[in-house]
Amino acid sequence: MMLDKLVFSVTNALGAGDIQFSWQNRRGGYLACAGSNQSVSIYNRSGEAVETVKLNGAHICTGLAWDSEGDILSVMVDKSPQLILWDANVERVNHLDSGLRDPLSFITWAKTGPMLAIGTTKGNLIIYNHRTTKRLSVLGKHSRKISCGAWSRENLIALGSEDRTLSISGPEGETQRVLSLRNDPSNICFSEMKGDERLSGENTVSVLVGRKMLLLYNLHNPDNPIELVFQQKYGSVVKYEWFGDGYILLGFSGGYFVVISTHLKEIGHELFQIKNHRDVLSDIALSEQLGMVGSCGDNIVKCHEMRNLQEAPTVISIGVGNDDILEGEEVDELTNKRKVGRAGRSRREEIKVGQMSWSSDGQLLAVVAGSQNSSSLLVYLSSLPSVHGTCNSDGGRLALLTNIREVTIFGPTKDIISESHTIDVEPSFLAVSSLHLAAGMNNRAWFYLLAEEIKDFSVENNQQLITSTSIGTQEYMGNVQSLKLGGKYASALLHSGKIQLHVVPQTVVKDESREMRIFPSHSTSSTIITCHCITPQSLIYGTDNGTIFYFSLDDWSEADDYQHGVGLKEIYTDPVGVYLAFIDDKNEGYIYNPVVSETTKICDFPLTASGIMWENWFPDKNIFAVFEGEKVITYIYLYNTVEGTIVEKIGETQIQNGHLPLLLFNGELTSRTQNGNVARMLLSTHDVKETDNLGHLETQAILQENLKKYLSLKKLEEASDVCLALDSQESWNELAEAALKCLNVDMAITVYRQMGNVGMVWALESFQGTEDKCLLAGHVSVCLRNFSKAQEWFLQSSDPLAALEMRRDLLQWEQALQLARKLAPEQVPYISREYAQQLEIMGCYSEALLCYEQSNLDINAGSMNSESNIKTEEDKNHFLLCIGGIARCSIRCGDIRKGVSLASEPNASTQLRCDCAEILEGLKQYPDAAVLYETGEYYDKAASLYIKLKNWKKVGDMLPSISSSKIHIQYAKAKEAEKQYKDAALAYENAKDYESVIRVSLDYLSDPDTAIRIVKMTNSTEGAKMVARFFQKLNDYGSAIQFLVMSGKLDEAYKMAKTHDRMELYAQFLEGNKAIVGGHSPSVEDFRNVAIHFDNQKSSLLAGKYYFKAKDYMKAFKNLLRVARSNSESEGEALALATEVVAESKDEQLATQLIDFLLGEPDGIPKDPKYVFQLYMARKQYSEAAKTAVIIANEEQNAGNYRHAHDVLFSMFRELRNNGLRVPSEMVEGLTLLHSYALVRLHVKRGDHLKAARMLLRVARSISKFPAHVVPILTSTVIECHRAGLRSSAFKNAAVLVKSDYRSQIDPKYQKKIEGLVRKPSFMRQNRGDGDGVDVGAENAGDASEPLSPCPFCSFQLPETELLCLQCKALIPFCIATGRHIVADDFTVCPHCEFPGIYSELIMLLKYEEVCPMCGENLSASDVSLIENFAEYHAKIKEQ
Repeated sequence: MMLDKLVFSVTNALGAGDIQFSWQNRRGGYLACAGSNQSVSIYNRSGEAVETVKLNGAHICTGLAWDSEGDILSVMVDKSPQLILWDANVERVNHLDSGLRDPLSFITWAKTGPMLAIGTTKGNLIIYNHRTTKRLSVLGKHSRKISCGAWSRENLIALGSEDRTLSISGPEGETQRVLSLRNDPSNICFSEMKGDERLSGENTVSVLVGRKMLLLYNLHNPDNPIELVFQQKYGSVVKYEWFGDGYILLGFSGGYFVVISTHLKEIGHELFQIKNHRDVLSDIALSEQLGMVGSCGDNIVKCHEMRNLQEAPTVISIGVGNDDILEGEEVDELTNKRKVGRAGRSRREEIKVGQMSWSSDGQLLAVVAGSQNSSSLLVYLSSLPSVHGTCNSDGGRLALLTNIREVTIFGPTKDIISESHTIDVEPSFLAVSSLHLAAGMNNRAWFYLLAEEIKDFSVENNQQLITSTSIGTQEYMGNVQSLKLGGKYASALLHSGKIQLHVVPQTVVKDESREMRIFPSHSTSSTIITCHCITPQSLIYGTDNGTIFYFSLDDWSEADDYQHGVGLKEIYTDPVGVYLAFIDDKNEGYIYNPVVSETTKICDFPLTASGIMWENWFPDKNIFAVFEGEKVITYIYLYNTVEGTIVEKIGETQIQNGHLPLLLFNGELTSRTQNGNVARMLLSTHDVKETDNLGHLETQAILQENLKKYLSLKKLEEASDVCLALDSQESWNELAEAALKCLNVDMAITVYRQMGNVGMVWALESFQGTEDKCLLAGHVSVCLRNFSKAQEWFLQSSDPLAALEMRRDLLQWEQALQLARKLAPEQVPYISREYAQQLEIMGCYSEALLCYEQSNLDINAGSMNSESNIKTEEDKNHFLLCIGGIARCSIRCGDIRKGVSLASEPNASTQLRCDCAEILEGLKQYPDAAVLYETGEYYDKAASLYIKLKNWKKVGDMLPSISSSKIHIQYAKAKEAEKQYKDAALAYENAKDYESVIRVSLDYLSDPDTAIRIVKMTNSTEGAKMVARFFQKLNDYGSAIQFLVMSGKLDEAYKMAKTHDRMELYAQFLEGNKAIVGGHSPSVEDFRNVAIHFDNQKSSLLAGKYYFKAKDYMKAFKNLLRVARSNSESEGEALALATEVVAESKDEQLATQLIDFLLGEPDGIPKDPKYVFQLYMARKQYSEAAKTAVIIANEEQNAGNYRHAHDVLFSMFRELRNNGLRVPSEMVEGLTLLHSYALVRLHVKRGDHLKAARMLLRVARSISKFPAHVVPILTSTVIECHRAGLRSSAFKNAAVLVKSDYRSQIDPKYQKKIEGLVRKPSFMRQNRGDGDGVDVGAENAGDASEPLSPCPFCSFQLPETELLCLQCKALIPFCIATGRHIVADDFTVCPHCEFPGIYSELIMLLKYEEVCPMCGENLSASDVSLIENFAEYHAKIKEQ
């Protein structure tokens, strides 16, 4: 309810004193009011004075009454027997003489006729019929003044008089009943009392008696009137009104507002009671059209809804002072002042509200308010009819009637300032476009220009108050049902079922014939147009027979029509004018696409739908909403989907009661509220929530909800952003599926690529870019596994065979055959064969046989050689597969002869023969099966069947081709039974039944060699036992002990060894069988027994050895040390074992004793250092081992055992490096010299004398470390330097050789040459060219400069063989192939020993000999790779 707008007020025009007023019945267009100024003023709904009726003399108006139709206003004047009648239709005043001289006291019009009842001050009654102008006077109806009365719908009249009687008379004035009352009557009404039995008509007369009691007089029960008396605190009854189903609303002077029921069971109970006013209640009013009841008193008006009286009322606060209307803050201030008290205000300034009444349509509420000095009539806007117009262009506009003559135009969003236009009429219909506004009623419309730039306006409450520019009016051929604007034209749908199309006033068209047109154009046509809409390009209208017509405004001709078949109620076009939504007479909704002339039914369309709105935001132009009651249902129209053209329901949004949706823009719904305002809300389907400042779980939930909304709206890009935030496989799958359903293959590929689903990406890329929509939809349907839909699309496409291929891929052969017979008959044989193969797998052999026979190209010949129709390789394969299927199915169906015959054909495949043989074997047809197995070269299976048939000859013939052990065993057993032991042994061996081979070889063939071979090969426990027993019988106890040990019979073997003095042999066998056959291992006790035996025999070495095996380290050490002290030949072995004992025992006491012994403390004789080295190595004391190794190497080197010294240092070097320990520099230097000397032989062998000379020079510089071969090494140095052209180096080393210490040791064959080299060095002479030589100093002569190469660590250039960098002072590793220092850009390592080398040199060396020059392991060029990152190796070098 509105009540917030004052339409107009009448203040000074009526004079001082009380004001009377009355609304025109039915129409409610006029308000008649009178005051103390001897006149009656009549105003229209806009507050304009229509008529002022002057009263003669000084008379004032005492009563106003309108007839039931609102045509005649009767005015009663005090002290006058005449009535004034004003005709509203012609606006003319007439006077009616009552015919009596009595002043008139009461007038009332009948409810259903033109009869007027007039009462006089003397109790007389005049009944006047305005239609016939007849008067009927009834004298003496009452004895005193008639003060009140009322008509019933049956034209009975009840009158109340000051004589305290109530009379009920007929339409001719005849008295029917008279009821005496206790006090003066007032406020008489006819109504229907609520009862158990419904009686038609107004059966009850209600009357106030003395304003304290309400009398209910039932005409059907006149003897039992009901008297209702109310609480004293309520005060007197001011007024009452009947409403609803027998309810009465009463207003009391004490400010109380009460509702009672007239049902006999409820009489006496108050259904509702409230104190609406603090001081006094002066009037109540009721509007059934509006559903409101109200009361007034003090300075306020309160209005309640009839359906829910408990709700808070709507309140109007009114202030009147000095003829000013106070509203808003002034009213609040006035109220506050009254709360403080009345001391500050005079009595005359208090404001009172005296009367109130609604117009007949409930839209206007008139209130009389005033003080002691003045009164005013205030007319408020209580409700407005829902008059509106919308347009879809430019984002949409809404024109809404917001006051009697005010139209407000709202934009699509609240950000756009609304425009309020004052118009010339109270409209019953509106229309709006981007340029024009139209308002009208009946058969006339007024048009206004909506300029793009308006200069004459003001802004109030975010509204532009604009003075509208009228551009003309248009009269139509009948009353207008609805009006639409579009571009230059307006379309008016008339109540007659026709459309009048015309140009908007002041719009120029080139052709006058296009200014106006009537539809349907044929005057004789019986078609009734029921709905219409218009765009700047077309007029669209629908008819009662279900036809939709498109009329082109540009071509001025019919453009299209569509026959729906069911009458149409409403049509709605989208903003672009492409799609059309309509509702038919069955209340079903459809979308019509004129481009393809196709309709799509709206699913779940509500039967009571009120209308449809299209989304005005262009990107979402295919979204629309249907509103029904308190909910709005959102749909989306999808033209290109995998399901075809569909309408999909998105969701529902609840709206408030009384809201009327009118405009939709980007999900924002603009509605008209019940009080005539505009409310905006976001549809729940578009309400995407933010996730700022939320927890993880809440964020995930909101993102999931947002994703669903974006997907339902088909906003895939926005959905993709949400999926990135969710980062879940499930959300990506939902997006991908949605993209596929919309045939958005590009988006689907992007999503699947994001998911990493390569298979789907490849599948989609295979048909990406397909222009044929049907073909594309078919492929997408396959991806979505909707194969039935895919077939429909494929059959509609340019490639219908794709449907056939799909069915074949799905192994759906029946559907494939149906398609093939229509689309590709040549494929029927192949599909039938594939179908037959599936039937055969399923076990449907008879059906499969039939399909195989039907699919064969030339099956009637019945032979594998029948290939007359075979032309291609494909046909040949098909033919062979068919024959094979026929053969198999024939056997299964009982035709064994046919099947075997086909499988036995020369061209039959081995697989076919095997298949048929397996079937025959299952049918226990062993002979045929065996033959087919044999011909198919399945010898194991054939032999198995021949064994069942006892055909050993066949089995023997096939034995070389049989791999089955089971068959060999069966055959061997048969041969053993026949005493053919050699054949049996061979068969057992082929079957890998080695125990049986051993048994036969020993028991029957006396062939222990074979048995021993088998036992050693298989480690068979039982076989070893059998061999042991065999040798025991032959008294070969050594062999028997060996095989007893192998078989795990250690106790028996021990006893036999001890008995026959074979303990050492037993111990060897025991030691050699670390894992005895059968999973047993020699135990500690086994070795202890052996050790004890040898200890008793005083064999200390063996006792120590086996005590060691038995983990008895102390006894083992004592026995071994005893042997070492004996200086026997076994000393070395004993010390080696003692070293192992100490290392394994980890006993420091034993270690100390052994070290003391090795160092010679007990006897003063030190032992070989190698034992100390072995001890340190065994105990992992690598530092001490390294020192010892250097000592050993030096001794070996001094002794001339260079290879051994090299190996010792190399092994120790690797051990230290593997354990992450630093390698001593002495070891590095020693290994370098020894390896350089070792490389000389390789270089000389390859003829590379320069490299050999360089290595020999390195050795010669440390010749003191090679004392055993000083002369040979220097001799080799001189020779290789001479060969390499290093004359100076050769001379220097030769000079050393000819010294007295070494001269006698020079090999005679080199002595003269060396001496000659020293006497006459060739580098000391320089040929001058004249044959004479000139001596030059040694400082000017010498070797050729050694090439330089960069240091791998700092890149400093230094000689190739120099291993110490002069700049970074680093010791550079040497190359294992050349002895030079390594270089970073040509670097490699041996994969076995990980020693570095120069890659190119090592590759060249390996061409001659595929052995690592350092570790001696086999090494090929392919095993060596170039290492580009030297830094890692450098780091390792630094760690060392």
